[in-house]
Amino acid sequence: MTKEGLARLRNKMGRNHLKRNVANKRWVLLRKEYKFVLRPNAGKHSIRDSVPLGYFLKYLGFANTTREAKKLLLLTDVLIDGRKVKDVKCPVGFMDSIVVGQKAFRCLFGNKGRIIFIEVNDSDKKICKVLNKVKVKGGKTQLNLSDGRNILSEDDVKVGDSLLLELPSQKIVKRLQFKEGASIVLIGGKYGGVVGKLTKILDDHIFFKDEEGAEFSTLKDYAFVVGGENPELKIKIK
Repeated sequence: MTKEGLARLRNKMGRNHLKRNVANKRWVLLRKEYKFVLRPNAGKHSIRDSVPLGYFLKYLGFANTTREAKKLLLLTDVLIDGRKVKDVKCPVGFMDSIVVGQKAFRCLFGNKGRIIFIEVNDSDKKICKVLNKVKVKGGKTQLNLSDGRNILSEDDVKVGDSLLLELPSQKIVKRLQFKEGASIVLIGGKYGGVVGKLTKILDDHIFFKDEEGAEFSTLKDYAFVVGGENPELKIKIK
């Protein structure tokens, strides 16, 4: 093979695979068992906050190898947020709903912000955070959400609020306000994965209490509203 051919092959491998020892620390991996791991495609989630669908299928025991995962996707309906998926490298990220046969799961951040999956029975709904909004033609407002969705709305929704959506229709079921007293989950920083109650908002920082009543502070951007007095969806293992 020529030098040009080798270079093209290396570039292709770099796009399709990822060395385990440099993979995202949020992935739960045996980093010295094999050399490579699947790299998620570019999509609605960043590579830092997502895993490839093939990883999910192996993590939950639906497949032992990537080849088995590919066969499973051909033979079984696997849905992400209510839509059928056949690509093992499709990115799966925070709050995504994944259905495999008769079982449903939600992607969340666990201890130290690691990506985990819990079994749920409310996979027909999803919570997304409003990252920003813009006015569009016709006087409506386009809401740009945390999972890459863009939704037109006439409701008074503010940046930082979350939306409870129906899947796969994307119908807004409920607005979850970013305000004191709201239930939140931390999606970044050293408290990543912690579920708590928002107690105070101060400029670009917030104060919150965890489930044991201890109070902490962190950056405002790390707060993801999941409900009012209680979370609207199941977001913990127990």
